[in-house]
Amino acid sequence: RLVLGTAVVVQQISVVVAVYLAFLAHRELKDGKCVALQYLVGAYGAVAGLLMLWDASSRRGAKVSPPTGGPFVRLEAVALCTVLTMIFAPLLRTLTESYSSDTVFMQAAFCALVHLYLYDYCPEAQNISTRLDCTMSLNASFLMCLLLASRLEHSEAVASFLLCCIVLLVLMPQLILSFRRQLPRVADRVLFLANWGAFWGLCQALCVYGQHQLVGLYSVVVGFVTIACPLLLRVLYSRKQVVRGPWDEARPAPAKEHAS
Repeated sequence: RLVLGTAVVVQQISVVVAVYLAFLAHRELKDGKCVALQYLVGAYGAVAGLLMLWDASSRRGAKVSPPTGGPFVRLEAVALCTVLTMIFAPLLRTLTESYSSDTVFMQAAFCALVHLYLYDYCPEAQNISTRLDCTMSLNASFLMCLLLASRLEHSEAVASFLLCCIVLLVLMPQLILSFRRQLPRVADRVLFLANWGAFWGLCQALCVYGQHQLVGLYSVVVGFVTIACPLLLRVLYSRKQVVRGPWDEARPAPAKEHAS
């Protein structure tokens, strides 16, 4: 159960790695592929619209607040976001022109850490503090994407990359949350297997781009979260003697009486 519970954490780590992989793929595109990028922008917009419609339909039978507006309103929002991204892409491309690439990549890595630290890994139980952390996490993730997008050469690549980030960071978690609501019994196992499949695919893709150090770091982090953390938590819970409250699932271990 503890190992299956780490699927949400590994999923978000994989999303951040996928964003960087998308940046590497868009950076390799040359002038001759700008027309293909325009079609790719439209494809990302279509995927975003389909995911939003699927999420809206899945909420009708669930005990959650329905989304505001009908399907046409949501498609209009996707279309508006796509158009605005394409309009501001030339400006975003020159956003960090006066800074070195090392500084930009370091700031993007810091934003990724902030996003992973403040991300809401349990969206079913929200309160005021978690909503604030979720907002800050989303802002940090978008700042990371903007910093990476400013290192691309073409405006079409910037627009395509930012739309890809919206699909990965905003719509994909909503899709997974809707899947967990509809199939709560098998969702954890399916997502756990999907995470390992995504882990293998991302490692292979990063090796193609020569990012072997990142593959090693990614493997160590995923192994630590999936294997080491549950084992450490199990050991700590087995030695626990005080229950902090009704939210604490630990069973306190009986205190050992030492003979005086």
